[in-house]
This record gives sequence, structure tokens and C-alpha cells, in this order.
Amino acid sequence: MLKQLILLCTFLSLSVSLFAQTDSTRIVTSTIKIGFVNRDSLVSTHPKVAQIENSLKALQEDFNKEVKRMSAEYNKKVRDYLEKNSTFSKPIKLARQAEITEAEKRIAFYKQRFEEEFAKEKDSLMMPIYQEVDSLIKNVSEELKLTIVVNKEDLLFFSTDCINLQPILKQKLEHNATLK
Repeated sequence: MLKQLILLCTFLSLSVSLFAQTDSTRIVTSTIKIGFVNRDSLVSTHPKVAQIENSLKALQEDFNKEVKRMSAEYNKKVRDYLEKNSTFSKPIKLARQAEITEAEKRIAFYKQRFEEEFAKEKDSLMMPIYQEVDSLIKNVSEELKLTIVVNKEDLLFFSTDCINLQPILKQKLEHNATLK
């Protein structure tokens, strides 16, 4: 699929004009302009990303503290069980083993739940950044009257005729950040 896209882009950039016939059989030409950008780089250098990363880091730290607390509780139960195991009757042993198993399950559930919630939080915080970058790419592409814009990371070849949107978009992102 990517090779087909590259071949198409190369073909389109080499063919300077498209031909279309009208009623009077005159030829209409249209120039193909191709631009490229590294979208991930734009997103990662967005001024708000550092703030989002700090927020996510704080969330991760809270998670680590809670896991540490839960693990300490679990380790205490295991230590107590191992130290006093020989003095317990069978029903107490089973009850303590069940408590330990339950603590293990709670920790595993908490970790899984945190990962899911963390991913949702990251997505919700990053979504406006992606939308802003995509909107900016669209607007600049329309200003420059580009026919196709591709992500540079997916390109295997591009000619010097292609327009690098990276510096233009980066400048506009920085300008937008100073306005807010």
C-alpha cells in the first residue's frame, strides 16, 4: 500500500499536468503540488505537550505510590503468614491464603485499570493537540494550494519538487502558542 502511494506520488510529481477534455476539445492543465511533513515531530514539539507530560507524570507517580502501598500491605500479609504458618489451624491457613490471593488480585486489577485509565487520559489530553496540528496542516496546505500532503516518516523517496511543510508549520504552531 505504501509503495503504491509512493509510486502514485512520484508519477504525479513527474507528470506536470493532467489532461481533461471539454466540449470544445481544449486541454485544461492542472499542476500537482506535493508537500510532506513529520506529523509526530510537530505534535511532540507542540508547546502544550510538556504540560501534558507533567500532568501524566504526576498521575504515574500517584499510581506508583498506591502500588507501593498495596504491595507493602501484600508483603506484610505474606510475611505474617510465613512466620506464623505453623501455628495456624487449617481454616485459618485457608483464610490467610485467601487474603493473600485476594491482595494479589487487587494489585493486578488496579494495575490493569490504571493502564486503561491512563491511556484514556493521555488520549483525551493529546486529542486537542492532534486536532490543532491536523487543522494547521490542512490550512497551510490549502494556502499553498497543495494537492497531496504525506507524512515524511512513511516516505521512501521524495523529490526536491515536494514542499517541506515542517518549518512553516512549526513556525505557525509557535506563533499560535504565543497568541494564547
